[in-house]
Amino acid sequence: MNSDCDPFNEEFGVDGDARPVLPEGEYEAVCTGAEIIEFYKFGRSRKLLLHFQVYGGEHAAARLFLPMTAPAKGEKVGRGSKLYANYLIANGHPPGRRDRVSLKVFKSRLFRVKVKTVCPTFENGKPKPARFHSSIISELLEHLA
Repeated sequence: MNSDCDPFNEEFGVDGDARPVLPEGEYEAVCTGAEIIEFYKFGRSRKLLLHFQVYGGEHAAARLFLPMTAPAKGEKVGRGSKLYANYLIANGHPPGRRDRVSLKVFKSRLFRVKVKTVCPTFENGKPKPARFHSSIISELLEHLA
């Protein structure tokens, strides 16, 4: 067998940095960006990820994200959705136009956020080891600046 064709000689890069694990609790964080990701696992769905950087304290500069379901193109944001609730906290009041919610209200702003640990499971429901755990922002609590 030619060693050039041996799949065990193949190497792959690792995408991104390791996700941080912070103690659960409240932090101050600045929204540094946003992205929308489309998934096709069980039909078609979209996720909005707001990216944050922890501001001050022992975990300053840690990068976390706040995941939310994004409406399909052309659909409206539900008033009971996580996106709408976080929009109200960021904006301080409902949108001026009933047909629009702009993500600009999050950009470069400082928030008090709630951080939780995500503990993924194997397909059989058993928890994965701690090295698979990571922290995310579960919700915005207050718009600070």
